[in-house]
Amino acid sequence: MSRSGPSVRALLRDFSDRTSCHGIGQINGSHSPTWRIFWLLTFLAGLGMVLFQCITLLGIYLDKPTATSVDVTYDEVTNFPAVTICNLNMIKKKNLANFTQSKKIFDDFEAFVSSNSSMDSSAFLGSKMETVLKDRLTLDLFIDQEQYLIPLSQEAGVKVLLSDQRNVPFPFTDGFSVQPGVSASVGIRKLVINRIDPFNNGSCYSGDGLEKENIYSKYKSLKYSVQGCMSSCLANSEFSICNCTEGKFRVKGRPCMSESEVKCLNTVNKMYEKGTLGCTRKCPQPCSHFSFRRTISQSQWSESYEVKERRVEAEGDSRSSALIPCRSDLNDKQNFLRVKLFYEELNTEAITYSRSYTTESFLGDVGGQLGLWIGVSVITCAEFFK
Repeated sequence: MSRSGPSVRALLRDFSDRTSCHGIGQINGSHSPTWRIFWLLTFLAGLGMVLFQCITLLGIYLDKPTATSVDVTYDEVTNFPAVTICNLNMIKKKNLANFTQSKKIFDDFEAFVSSNSSMDSSAFLGSKMETVLKDRLTLDLFIDQEQYLIPLSQEAGVKVLLSDQRNVPFPFTDGFSVQPGVSASVGIRKLVINRIDPFNNGSCYSGDGLEKENIYSKYKSLKYSVQGCMSSCLANSEFSICNCTEGKFRVKGRPCMSESEVKCLNTVNKMYEKGTLGCTRKCPQPCSHFSFRRTISQSQWSESYEVKERRVEAEGDSRSSALIPCRSDLNDKQNFLRVKLFYEELNTEAITYSRSYTTESFLGDVGGQLGLWIGVSVITCAEFFK
């Protein structure tokens, strides 16, 4: 007759005598029923706390929280930002007569932007550029208010935008205004932001170039920006719904001209403002990009300013001379302004986002809870398999 193995009760008693898990041995070793119940309740309470704490820790881990660190480094060689300047007057009064003709009206500045000039070249029309050091730029600008078209131009001055040299400029959206008759000093500080995509769900855009559907993708040197993506999304939506776009968008097709097409554009723009086109979802923040913080101060234009000196300095450029006509009101401060751009300091501020609760932190916290409440370790867990 074969000999039967040990019973389950005997195995449990033997395990409780040798296990390193706190509480189990006390339950089995207590001779008094009162103490046995006490240790049993204590162990169950500790086990409940372990489950509660581990569930809480698991929720924190699955939320994948992030931490922000700020680092300031000295950067002796800092690229100067791209400077975009636009007159607040969209159309010159002298060009209004040509509007009824089927003729494109482009300002000289438009021709400058579309050229393939190198980054270190300059051609300023109706203004003068001075570069003293590699970290500053001074611009004297002539806005010619006599050519302002009222009531289309209700404000006088220029829009100035500081941006990455590879970003599409949107001065009327992201720029700041400078009024005539003042000298504006703009201090610049470079800011670098590095984001993470903890859920790998496209919460930030990690690419460098532009996607094919982006209307600016034909410019190979440009890189992704939120404003460029939003404008491209709006333009593509206008084209797909209205079969035409606003004149400011350069896409395949034609600009909307008829009354019905303009109404269609208004409908699409209302959808864009309400967020029903899904552009916000399609255009996340870039994972890595840099921008420029600015500090602006202004002072009144000096009464001793001599336009004649500026005319002499512009004689080398026939286009600049043509843009400053011979009028007696050229010394009027309402036609001139100065913009001085400079780095406040050659320090780069970097803001970096990283995961604040990693897998290692989660496992360490779970192990700490097991050891604190019921005295369980990895070795203790191995005892259960013995």
